[in-house]
Amino acid sequence: MQLLRAGFPVIACAVSFCATEVWNTKVSSRWTEADANLILNHSPWAKQVKTKTAGSGGGARRGGVGRRRVGYPTGGGGGGNVGPMSALVRWESAKPVQEAETRVRELNAPADTKPASGSADPFEKHYVVSVIGLRASGRQSGRSESLRDQLLTTTQLVRKNKTPIGPDDVKVKTEDGANEIQFFFPKTSPISIEDKEVTFHSVIGRMTVEDKFDLKKMTRSGRLELD
Repeated sequence: MQLLRAGFPVIACAVSFCATEVWNTKVSSRWTEADANLILNHSPWAKQVKTKTAGSGGGARRGGVGRRRVGYPTGGGGGGNVGPMSALVRWESAKPVQEAETRVRELNAPADTKPASGSADPFEKHYVVSVIGLRASGRQSGRSESLRDQLLTTTQLVRKNKTPIGPDDVKVKTEDGANEIQFFFPKTSPISIEDKEVTFHSVIGRMTVEDKFDLKKMTRSGRLELD
């Protein structure tokens, strides 16, 4: 899956989020680039977060060009452990997010570009959540296997009174300056709207990334949109 870099300020998206739920009021083929970037940067499926130093606010938990890149947060990213950093946590497998990424590609593609041919659905058996804008610092940035092991061990989706869901695969993307980590969570224990809330938690290098997703808001036309 190819992502594009957002060209719209996150603050502007935040202002319009509550007032215009474009995913419920427009079909995706009518979305503007601003509409798509709203979904990709500040929506029920995409959260701007501040990291914490691992151990300071809850440590590791164990559980079960020619093209622009869209949906990347402004600020944050890179560097060493110099305090809180900004990141974007986004539910990549959600249909509204997939449609927003497709719409931005369409709007920015040359007029003679042919539609992409169909391919295997990477979300068929997984919920996929991305952390965008962070780069593991220090020694781990050069030890991909060590980082991968850490991510698989410390990352989970947490629901109340249920066993946490851990990822069974992780993909780290750094090409074209993109700092993105995709976590693949198996659908062996499906998430339902009755769960009310899901917390994403991960330790990346020495940074803890955590945020809550309100499942009631992650709906379109009354249907929960996670995959």
